[in-house]
This record gives sequence, C-alpha cells and structure tokens, in this order.
Amino acid sequence: MLNAEKNPKHDLIVLISEVLQLLKLNWSITIAHIKRDANQVAHCLAHYAHLMDADHVTHQGVPDCARKAYDNDLMNVPQSSSAAATQ
Repeated sequence: MLNAEKNPKHDLIVLISEVLQLLKLNWSITIAHIKRDANQVAHCLAHYAHLMDADHVTHQGVPDCARKAYDNDLMNVPQSSSAAATQ
C-alpha cells in the first residue's frame, strides 16, 4: 500500500489515500484476506461491478449474477440458538 501511496498515478491512489486516512483514526480494525471460494457473493458482485457501464445501480434484491452464491451461503449459515428455539 505504501508503494502505491508514493505513486500518484496509481489506479487506486484515491481509494488507498482514503483508507490510509481512516487507518489514522482511533479505531480498532482488522483487515483480513478471505479466499474467493469462501466469499463467492462478494466475488460475483465485484466481477459484476467491474463489467458495468453505469457508475451505480440500485437493486431491490440480489442480482442474478450472485443469486446462486447467495442461496448457497444461506443454506450453509448456522442458525443461532434463539432462531432454532423458535422453530
């Protein structure tokens, strides 16, 4: 990240600069790499966004490109003890 900060022509310099400013605040944060196979919804949405022509789009539900990954995630989410007790 610091190499990109030193290169003002880096494609992500605006984002990197904002992240560095946020990191200077008095927060306790953890940044972790999540493998693509454990984060399919985010991967599908990022790929979808990369291919979009528009600057932004509002969705009322899960976009078709991520529906399968979303449904798979829902099936694999463990129920909390309070949710299981009410069923």
